[in-house]
Amino acid sequence: MGGLSIAEVKEVLAAMAAEETSLHEVLGLAQRGLPLTGAEVDDASADWARTKAGELMAERGWDPGEDSPVVEALVGVLATVRSLGHPELASMVDRYADAAEEIAEADLDHVSRLASTESVVESAVVGTVFGDALLVVLRRLAQGGASSRRFE
Repeated sequence: MGGLSIAEVKEVLAAMAAEETSLHEVLGLAQRGLPLTGAEVDDASADWARTKAGELMAERGWDPGEDSPVVEALVGVLATVRSLGHPELASMVDRYADAAEEIAEADLDHVSRLASTESVVESAVVGTVFGDALLVVLRRLAQGGASSRRFE
């Protein structure tokens, strides 16, 4: 389902059935199994990126937990950008994070109106998978519009 393995789906379903598991924890389990981009980078770039990611998360009060694949994906992206000779792109991470927080709030506004834990989790997974694709398309459309306004 949405990139989750059968074992991961079973883990999410078991968490949904357990009364002591919060909806936040269930959504985290569901998100943890979704595919992310990975990258092989040199140690110096990875260390630099890990520091940048840690600062960003601390400033925003984000605590994804230990060994988070999301953090590793962020580190991979930042490290790759640095190793390609474009560390200045990392200076834009705060603007990207602002946009991401606004989108996350919109996502949660939507799923919080749903009636059951099952429908919330399903909608969150589908929304994340297709929302990610939608963001890529909308960003490229917006870049075209911004470029036209700025450079034509």
